[in-house]
Amino acid sequence: PNMAPYIFGEKKGIHIIDLNKTVVKLDEAAAAMKNIARSGKKVLFVATKKQAKDIVADKVKPTGMPFVTEREKMEKNLGSIADLTRLPSALFIVDVVKEHIAVAEARKLGIPTFAMVDTNSDPTLVDFPIPANDDATKSIELIVDTMIAAIQEGVEERKRDKDSGTATPDEEDGDEENTGATAEKHG
Repeated sequence: PNMAPYIFGEKKGIHIIDLNKTVVKLDEAAAAMKNIARSGKKVLFVATKKQAKDIVADKVKPTGMPFVTEREKMEKNLGSIADLTRLPSALFIVDVVKEHIAVAEARKLGIPTFAMVDTNSDPTLVDFPIPANDDATKSIELIVDTMIAAIQEGVEERKRDKDSGTATPDEEDGDEENTGATAEKHG
């Protein structure tokens, strides 16, 4: 029911997502993602479902952003994920139903969430919902590519700002003392 605003119609019992709304939401998410990358912060990509694992690993690795494609590492402790000395500044999630633990954890810690929300999802649980099919590899690829492009754009602008001396200090400079310790309060 919460997905209703993003549904174009129904055909043979299958809900059709309104792609005009997807474009609007994707643009909003990309703009926010670019700003996060521009400020030198980390975005953690979470995708443990079969169709998304390889896409996310292959596309995210070159950006240097952290990602989780194996369930065990995530369920043990969201705070100890490899090369995250601090909590991520945002999460990008492929399937909010499958990754409900990551969504809940991020909400508890006040970390903004970006996610692909399919017709079976609740978009209100996510800060930047992107209505899209989270089972089709083409769809996952398109959305992830757009997010990666936004991150790369932000990183490039940051480099330019640094070269011209107008960069904002990034979180490594200590303006945000936030260690992974807060993530260890698991039930």
